[in-house]
Amino acid sequence: MKHKDFYQDIKLQVEAQKRAVKIIEEELGIRLGMSLRLGCGTTAAAVMGCRLVCPENSEPWAIPLLHRIEDVDELEVPEPQDNPVVQQILRKAKTFERLTGVKSNVGFDGPVTTAALCRGVREFFVDVFKAPKLCRRLMEKVTEVAIKWIKYHEEEMGIESSDWIGLADDHASFLSPKHYEMLGFPYELKFYEAFPERKYRALHICGPTDHLLYKIKDLKLASFELGEMVNLRRVRRILVNTHIARLFDFRLLLSGSTDDIVEYTKRQIKLGASEEGCFSIHIEGWRGIAFEKVRLVKKVIEEYNEGRLKL
Repeated sequence: MKHKDFYQDIKLQVEAQKRAVKIIEEELGIRLGMSLRLGCGTTAAAVMGCRLVCPENSEPWAIPLLHRIEDVDELEVPEPQDNPVVQQILRKAKTFERLTGVKSNVGFDGPVTTAALCRGVREFFVDVFKAPKLCRRLMEKVTEVAIKWIKYHEEEMGIESSDWIGLADDHASFLSPKHYEMLGFPYELKFYEAFPERKYRALHICGPTDHLLYKIKDLKLASFELGEMVNLRRVRRILVNTHIARLFDFRLLLSGSTDDIVEYTKRQIKLGASEEGCFSIHIEGWRGIAFEKVRLVKKVIEEYNEGRLKL
């Protein structure tokens, strides 16, 4: 199945998800729920007005809509009920519900990530230095649009509020501590605080975040999914009571030896598992990793879990 068909044909997406859920349950004994998939990290940019390109065999990507950061003042995004992208997503969600019985929510790709896609990634990070005030305006608009969109979608779908609220903001890792405190953190926090009834906050940033950890701590996260390059010992020391989810180094899973994978898994457990907070190891299976490699990781975790804190 091609990526393009997966995202554009909901019936095919449902079939693919059912097969994936079955495989994961048989392999790992984990029953996963199904949800509408809209693409990796670009949906909020589309809601802002970016045109998405959906290649045959890779993830969708966004064409920037701001040719100059100064154009941010003229950027107007329609209200959710008048936004054609929001309405298209809503129709897909209703089709997904009809086929599966699942009321699927939508997620925020993060204020920094979405702003960078709207402007163009390279151009945005140049603007961070040259025109930080205008970048702030863009971040404000992006965050406000996302909050309105998600609340509207949930209301239209009849989705009951949960205890959890999450966002992914991969591009935030490219900011310095100073610029994260000025441009990233305030808008991630604003998003979380827009849903005060949801007391558990989850964040995904798969880039290097060692330099941001002390400020990320102030988000009061229940769960933080982080990249393979981040210092786990340091994370454990700073985010004491946060569930830490380590993304496995997929390059090692693709080309490493059995011994390399086993030793890496043991080291992650040694560094990350503690009595003070939960720890888990996550594998991004969409990268085409063989199950033989996943089974190695699973075996090491099962051996560790015998009589110990469950991962």
